[in-house]
Amino acid sequence: MRLFTRLLAAAVVLPLLTLAVHHPCFAQSTSASQNFDSVQTPSAANQRPLDKLELFALFAAGPVAPYAKQVIQKRGCTFAPDPAFLAAFPVAGFQEILKNIKPRTSQQPSPDRDAAYELLLPALEATHSRQFAVSDENYKKALKLAPDSATLHLAYGANFLLVPDGAKAEPEARRALELWPEYAEGHEILCLALMLQGKVAEAATEAREVLRVFPEHKPAKIQLAISLARNKQCDQAIPALRNALAVAPHFPGLHKFLGICQLQAKQADSAISELTIYTQEEPTDHEGHYFLGMALRLAGHEAEAASEFQRASPLKPPEVQ
Repeated sequence: MRLFTRLLAAAVVLPLLTLAVHHPCFAQSTSASQNFDSVQTPSAANQRPLDKLELFALFAAGPVAPYAKQVIQKRGCTFAPDPAFLAAFPVAGFQEILKNIKPRTSQQPSPDRDAAYELLLPALEATHSRQFAVSDENYKKALKLAPDSATLHLAYGANFLLVPDGAKAEPEARRALELWPEYAEGHEILCLALMLQGKVAEAATEAREVLRVFPEHKPAKIQLAISLARNKQCDQAIPALRNALAVAPHFPGLHKFLGICQLQAKQADSAISELTIYTQEEPTDHEGHYFLGMALRLAGHEAEAASEFQRASPLKPPEVQ
């Protein structure tokens, strides 16, 4: 029984990428109850205060807000966001952080970095309009002017995820991590790039790195769980999926993965429960009905299993008929 055939197809991958890179429900999570001290101290090269280029690119890469807040608290800034900067990041959680920045030091003039910064706003606007060729050109020009910016490399990598192109996102994320090894968002973008390429074992490693640096990183909990499930590590995937559901209870794909892992582990009743939830949320997914049928058959409910197989059959896309 090939339980993991075609898992994490576009219907699961792309919502996950959107959730992790730009979803406002994570960006707005700025509660004081978050464990901000769990962020590790950046390497010596990245302890300097964030200038306007680094700050803009930090947010352009789509961080979770609590992590961005802690980075700013630890490193400080040389720049208070102006109206144009603020308008680029309208999410409430980001606005709360940006409007409360108090510059700690003055910024040394740097014509190249200033010129790179001027390229970022049109790059972000082009991305929002899905004009990726335009944003790509702007990011390339900016990186020629500021090749040592970890956050700029990562923003460029995150841009590729929205194409989506994991193969192009991967080297930019790796370069960001060379410049800043303890950059939690760098590990997360690298995890997503690896997931898109089907490198799920490596992706799980990177998700664990995110959680080592910042244990409250909600998207990384989801990415770890799905990477483990795709790699058929069901003994580890089942608890990881439960942890992911605790932070994203309305993400139906997690119920599907959990149910399939439980099915492979011969936990029929639990699999039936999870896959029933999933098929109620996603009634047109033939795989959901098929795997629910398999779980029902495992539990000895042959008539109900046959009904699920009948539901699954007409829902199959043409390429799998």
